Amino acid sequence: MTLPSTDTAQYTNHGRPERGEFASQLSALHRDAGAPSLRHVATLAQQRARNTESEGRAAPATAQRISDWMNGRNVPARFESLVPVLHVLDTRARRRAGTPRETVSLQAWRSLWAAARRAPAAPSDTTTQPPYPNADGFPEGQEPPFFGPQRAIGSILEMVRASASSQRNADAIVLTGASGIGKTAMLRAGVLPALSAESTRWRVVVTTPDRNPLCSLARIFCAADGFSTRQPDLDAIRRWAGDRRLLLIIDQFEQLYRSDVDATVRERFLIWLNQVSTIGSVLVAVRSDQLTSCSQHPWLAHAVQHNSLTLNHPDRQELMSAIVGPPHTRGGAVDPAAAELLITELEGNRPGSNDPTAGAGVLPLLSATMRSMRAGHSGRRLDLAAYHRVGGVAGVVGQIAEQTWETLTSAQQLDARPILLALVAVHRDGTITRCRTSTAELARVAARTSTGPDLVHRLVDARLITLESRYACLVHDALLKWDRLCNWVTEQRSQLIWRQRIEDDAAEWEAAHRDPGLLYRSIRLTTAIQNTDPTTSTLATAFLRASATAELAAPPAQLQPEFE
Repeated sequence: MTLPSTDTAQYTNHGRPERGEFASQLSALHRDAGAPSLRHVATLAQQRARNTESEGRAAPATAQRISDWMNGRNVPARFESLVPVLHVLDTRARRRAGTPRETVSLQAWRSLWAAARRAPAAPSDTTTQPPYPNADGFPEGQEPPFFGPQRAIGSILEMVRASASSQRNADAIVLTGASGIGKTAMLRAGVLPALSAESTRWRVVVTTPDRNPLCSLARIFCAADGFSTRQPDLDAIRRWAGDRRLLLIIDQFEQLYRSDVDATVRERFLIWLNQVSTIGSVLVAVRSDQLTSCSQHPWLAHAVQHNSLTLNHPDRQELMSAIVGPPHTRGGAVDPAAAELLITELEGNRPGSNDPTAGAGVLPLLSATMRSMRAGHSGRRLDLAAYHRVGGVAGVVGQIAEQTWETLTSAQQLDARPILLALVAVHRDGTITRCRTSTAELARVAARTSTGPDLVHRLVDARLITLESRYACLVHDALLKWDRLCNWVTEQRSQLIWRQRIEDDAAEWEAAHRDPGLLYRSIRLTTAIQNTDPTTSTLATAFLRASATAELAAPPAQLQPEFE
């Protein structure tokens, strides 16, 4: 077989033309085969390897491995791993051509593979392309392989592929999870690369809502003749997509519900999406605390109920993969002791749970810690010394918090104090912990300030606050060591202790069906009222009001008559 001649510019792989040529030719063979699902190719290749009794001699080809080979990220360690894949693709390519076609030349492919294996790793791998994303993610096209939950990747890809069927569960797909759980990383580093191998099937568009999301779509679809943001011309969008199916991904869908988005604009955008979902696939990635807003729209509510995937907290194995995987793609490594210590600190103590699994917001902290360790580190191996040099998780979180604080206006700084303190509990024994506050209570506290509602979003985006479906909390215990927050707690320690005491007693009163015998009286009531603040919850406020009402209604104490 003569190797196909294709443009290899996109596969030069940073100065390694041999690896780029290997990736280019494998991608060309995949296209000739009709760009089948890589999962399907991997399944057939593994089956062929078992039938030829070669499975034990080489690592099986998985969908992720094949994707890495086609994108120039990696080369098979052994040629035997590649052979079943070549046979599967070649068989499909010959069947698809419908005409006699020369069988794949294993000798030519072995030469191509050997040249790619001999190609040295580019020295710039560990300097020009950081393996961990920053707060804005990776630059477009520079995402490394996805090291998140592989089962979730497989599930969302199955849902995307099923969306092209008339038997789909709903007209939209919803990907949800807490803030910082990794939805954007999963889409950009997991879903998009997997679908790029099916480029003849999908025309993918990714956007994030801004103040005028329809105008943003107009810029994307500007090549569509007849495109309109007022009334979508579905035929025009079909012509724009050509013979491929449109996949419109709306990332960070919660941005649509910010206060600076006009309600009329929001409604028009949702109507437009609903109509487009009837001719293409629409995937919405939304923070779980905004699912209630989505449920106000029947077509989205149906998707949430019947066609959604929720990302859960990462377990220890997934955290380890996220730590050691990315540097490996750049020729680096992480000391096992440093990785274990980082995971132990990330797991911490999650409010309301005895489960050691890390909280939802730790993945951005993991990336930030690893970026800090890597900065100024000359070697390829990140070790305990690099971890201690940055102060561990606590040092990195404190730095993030202080940098965020410096970007706030004076009014925002004033308002940030009660918002953050609403998420801190100081107990009677003096211990300080994070506390889970309902999102409704946090919104109530924020509404009492001039910048609060938007400020909460700012603190969430900065990864200082994590929002889940119904609760909010500080991102990690390490934030309690931030000097500025520590000083606030010290200044208000007595008030915070009383606030937590009132909250605990109010919860007990509520659990006892508001038993009057549990209400405060006399000096305790007076002291409690003196120590209330705007962050006192609605339940605690009701408890104090009931206490005050009962105290005022009580008959005055009767004087005992003196004995004559």
